[in-house]
Formats: sequence, C-alpha cells, structure tokens
Amino acid sequence: MKIVLFLLLIFYSSVVNSQKKLVQKASSFLSSDISLQRMDAFLNVGYKKRVRYVEAGINVGLGIEKSFFQKRFSPHIECFTFYNLFQKEKDRRYGFVFGPGLFISATTYKVEQSLNYFDSFLAYQISLGRTIKFFHQAGYGLMIESFVSGKSRITNMGNNYFAKIGVLYAFH
Repeated sequence: MKIVLFLLLIFYSSVVNSQKKLVQKASSFLSSDISLQRMDAFLNVGYKKRVRYVEAGINVGLGIEKSFFQKRFSPHIECFTFYNLFQKEKDRRYGFVFGPGLFISATTYKVEQSLNYFDSFLAYQISLGRTIKFFHQAGYGLMIESFVSGKSRITNMGNNYFAKIGVLYAFH
C-alpha cells in the first residue's frame, strides 16, 4: 500500500509540474486586425509569440483608404513587444492579458513623390480568450514623415496615435 501511495504521489507531482510548465510554455498566435492611425486605417495580418510574460510579433498590411479607394499601393509593417502585468495563474488560465509595450510601424506609398511614415509608440494591450482571443491595442508616439521627390528630401516630425481591434488564434 505504501508503494502505491508513493507512486500516486510521484504521478500527481509530475502532472502538476507539467501543467505549470504548460501554462508558462511559449504560445504562438496568428492575428487579423483593423488599425486606425492619423494618416490612414490599415488591414493587417500577423504572427505573435509569447514566452512567459513577454509577447513579440510582426504584422503586415495595407492602407485601406490609399490602397483600396485611391488605388495606390500602400504597404504597412508593424513590429511590437508587450509585457503582461497580470502574472497570476488564474488570470493566465482565462487568457486575460493587459500590459504596456513598444510599437514601431512603417508605411510607404508613391504619388508623384515617395511618401514614407515611420512611427514609434508607447502602447498598451488588452486581450481576452483562450484559443480565440479578442484584443485591443492603442498607443501614442512620434511620427517621422519623409517626402522624396527627385533629388530633394524633406523630413518632418510630429505626433501620431493608433488604435486597433482584432482577433488572435492561439496554437502551440
């Protein structure tokens, strides 16, 4: 009987440890979102990786107004990292994420000249869900506009913002 109890104790502790490792294990996400910035709205798809409490990812997309309505190709790329402030296991079990982050994006399109926008934001993220997660991100930061026409180049700096909503699909 003592041997059976000893084996059950070992089995139980290995299951509990594997469950804790599963909660802390790295997760991968595919995302789709709509983002609004001062200059345009963007339709994005992306990939995100979470390791413990830190998330990092990349999105690519198109400017909705410029690409679809003005018929100018306006590609957009975003790189970001977020830190989850809620580190309790019960919050992670329900998929609740909230935390600050850094967000960098770049957009370009051509009219008669080439227009480039580079943005860096201080941001936050909120998401909820397990396999399918709904999320919201927003931020405020610095925008650098670069206009290139022939041999002349003009650069302006200003403020910018973004707000986005989207859906993530989690897979391991």
